[in-house]
Amino acid sequence: MTTPTALASRIHQARIAAGFKTPDEAAIKLAMANEAYRNHEIGRHAVKPAELRRYAEAFRVSHGWLATGVGLGPAG
Repeated sequence: MTTPTALASRIHQARIAAGFKTPDEAAIKLAMANEAYRNHEIGRHAVKPAELRRYAEAFRVSHGWLATGVGLGPAG
């Protein structure tokens, strides 16, 4: 099981590697509220499975890597 802090760190890493300079850019791409996305990236709120899948697709990493740290992570 992963900790909220570790998950938040992977979300942050994946966002940066995918070329989104700010959390707000990612939120726009994901069509979600900026604050909701930021709360996930800093580990303040839990991430639902459907949101995790959306992040994996948008950031081009595997769902498994985001969830556990094992699998296809960011390329850069």
